[in-house]
Amino acid sequence: MVDYMLEKGDSVARAYLNKASHKDDSHDFCHIPTDKEFNVILYEATHAVHKDDAVMAYCVGHTRSLEIAREASNMPASEKKTEKLRLAYIYEPFAAHYLTDIFSAGHLRSPRRQMHTTHNYQMSLAGLRDVPIWDMQNRYMHDDDSATGIIVRNDRGDQWIEYGDKQFFEPQAVVNPARCMHCLTESVRGVYRVGFASTKSIGTWSDNKSWFAATKLVPQPMTAISPSSWLENWGGYDMHNPAPLCVSSGGGPDVESGWTLRKDINDHSNFGPRANGSLKNAGWTSAWPQATPQCVAVKDAKFRAGDQFPVQSDIRGLLSGGLVQIQDLNPGQAGKGLCINFWGPVEVPILDKSFSTWTLRNRLIDQTASPRLGEHVIHWMRRGSSGRGAGITGLAWAEHSDGSGDIVTKTTLYGAQDFGVSDNGDSVQLDLSKSWALQERLRTEPCVILGNLQRKDCVNLARFATGFFLAEAESQSDEKDLVVLAQIRNKGFEVGVESLLLEKRVAQFHVDGETDKAPFGFVKKFRGSSSPKDSVLLARGILGGYTVAVNFVNIDFDNTNQPRQELSSFEIKCEGISQDASILVGDGLGQGHDQVVVLASNTAVAYLNVYGSSNGNEASIHHLGGNKFSLKQEDPLFAPILTAFVPTTTAHRGLDVLQISRHQKGNSASLVFRTYLRGNTQPNKAGEDVQPYDQVKEVTWKDHLASSNPDQYYSIKWMPARYKSDSEAEYSGLLEIFSWYGVLGARLFGSSKDSWAYELVGQLPYLGQTSIGAGLGCYGDWGHGFVTWAEENEWVDINMFRRSDKQNTAAGLWGMTWDDVKRPSIRGWEVEKRPFR
Repeated sequence: MVDYMLEKGDSVARAYLNKASHKDDSHDFCHIPTDKEFNVILYEATHAVHKDDAVMAYCVGHTRSLEIAREASNMPASEKKTEKLRLAYIYEPFAAHYLTDIFSAGHLRSPRRQMHTTHNYQMSLAGLRDVPIWDMQNRYMHDDDSATGIIVRNDRGDQWIEYGDKQFFEPQAVVNPARCMHCLTESVRGVYRVGFASTKSIGTWSDNKSWFAATKLVPQPMTAISPSSWLENWGGYDMHNPAPLCVSSGGGPDVESGWTLRKDINDHSNFGPRANGSLKNAGWTSAWPQATPQCVAVKDAKFRAGDQFPVQSDIRGLLSGGLVQIQDLNPGQAGKGLCINFWGPVEVPILDKSFSTWTLRNRLIDQTASPRLGEHVIHWMRRGSSGRGAGITGLAWAEHSDGSGDIVTKTTLYGAQDFGVSDNGDSVQLDLSKSWALQERLRTEPCVILGNLQRKDCVNLARFATGFFLAEAESQSDEKDLVVLAQIRNKGFEVGVESLLLEKRVAQFHVDGETDKAPFGFVKKFRGSSSPKDSVLLARGILGGYTVAVNFVNIDFDNTNQPRQELSSFEIKCEGISQDASILVGDGLGQGHDQVVVLASNTAVAYLNVYGSSNGNEASIHHLGGNKFSLKQEDPLFAPILTAFVPTTTAHRGLDVLQISRHQKGNSASLVFRTYLRGNTQPNKAGEDVQPYDQVKEVTWKDHLASSNPDQYYSIKWMPARYKSDSEAEYSGLLEIFSWYGVLGARLFGSSKDSWAYELVGQLPYLGQTSIGAGLGCYGDWGHGFVTWAEENEWVDINMFRRSDKQNTAAGLWGMTWDDVKRPSIRGWEVEKRPFR
């Protein structure tokens, strides 16, 4: 069956779900027993293996293999040696079976002794009627951990995501079988090297356990029992994996009390107060045992249906796409809970083949990257020169006793633990002789970048950008300045700049500006045509009847680092627009300096206008052209997602503009990728306005995840990435990071034909970590805390849509409004408060 499914290119895990019943002209009928059939033969009662028991069983068996190999080495005749050594190798696989069990997540965390019952007759009856008690719950937890994956570590300190039964051939799991096979190989080698070819003393299994090569490579115990000594290696708290389905506080077997269940059975990221429960028989109805309501709820949970085995496929040829996931957890211990995951593309060699995946490289717990220990970080961002590891900057609000406060910044750089291992976020090859982990290299001291802000509520109107604002760049490796701009109603702007190129590290300015009608919804880095330095551009589009009033304030710094500003105003004639415009900044026309693209749209029409310098020597902003596009999309709009610049697909220079939106028709969800293509920037013969963007292309892709269960799927972050096709040609793609039942997932969209015709390249729904980030942040984006690892994976510019109404899903904003000052702070662990997505 496995070979048949692999040959077809189908998921082996889904085949098991569907009982793997296949019948055609070339294959015999293959039938995998159902859950009921397994239970009738007391599957769990005969397979209640505990991790520590498995290690003991392996050590006993492996010790016996070594003893037989030693006996072989002492025999005088070569034929006898060979025959005896062959017997040692026959014994070894019996021991190795227990090693492979330890590499199954379902065997590692489930408290099998406590979940097992000695009442075999009772379980036999329960199996016949699918009554979810005792060992049945063990099976549910076993399958849950096996499917979602969990992070593990061995005695060497290696970390990886371990999956379980039915997942061996799945694309997201390839690192685990590679490590499992490496462990088995080292064990088999020991039969000859230690047992036959050496004179090392072979003691009892308990004595040998400490020096066996394999025991240093297997995952350490993580049984869901509270309290547990293994938590000492994980900061003393169990929040580093998807929340366990069941946790026991007692011995075993037949433990009737002391059980807790995940607060939200379907949401693996919910670490809220767990629900009390019991796995025992709740009573008898006629001759049949009955389950408690909690056990029935687990059996009927959505995550146990087909969504436990969603469509998953290789993300092949991914060349970039490194991501830093910053998690804000609440372990209830001072100074703890800031954890960082490093994700990236990986090539995994197994035997004579190479497999691609996107997976966790390592997890660092209880980090000190926050500028204010224990305080909510209002914004995380990537910082640092390309190719120098993973640099992240945190900005926090430090409140004074009178309610005023400062915005404080701190930068931390992480680099590879082992010399020669790539740490730039690109694809790496798994080398089991080295560690691919990252560790802290250096950090700056916290410093105030914007001080004495009179009210905390202005924090939600603070925006951040990096560029060369105060000093020109002398080389590509120079560190960029960090600018913070906060808008205060009727009082203009407060601007702070941190420059690592100047002796005076921080400069702060007040800039007068008109901020009574509406705030400037967008704050962007801008490089004008005649300037060697960057400036800060504020932009807004105010709706008014059949027009959108577009205002720009361009703030730059003179040679004495004093701010100066230039104002520009325009009017766009448009009909039927009810949302604010999305405003992007970048070199859209390919002229070597930036322009501003203003895109106002609804489901039927889009107005795209471009602003910038009319010639290479002029700094003022002018209208450079625009176009009106008629849109055709039959499926109703559920919600916009993003607008962004992407590499152009045309023969012209510059950038295309991409819109992504989610649509819903009945129970069918889809993603619509709409691309506005670059056109000719020269006026036509009739002297009509220039149309810098003259075509719009659209493609619709059915989203099976969102269609299956929209309540358990939400998009977190999108970023550009490079990948190779089977023909070795290199393409630009879109990597989406999403949440599926509270577990992090990733999928890649791209196209090797028409670059605007996006389609799914690969999808990995369960990546063994929760989708928790750093909370809402001052941008109001639940993707806060998911930071690109490398500069090449940052957008030229992007705006994420923020929904504002649970009922009217299409209602929301691209930019800031004064209402943002009322938005409450939401921490990463407060998943029940996350906004609509």
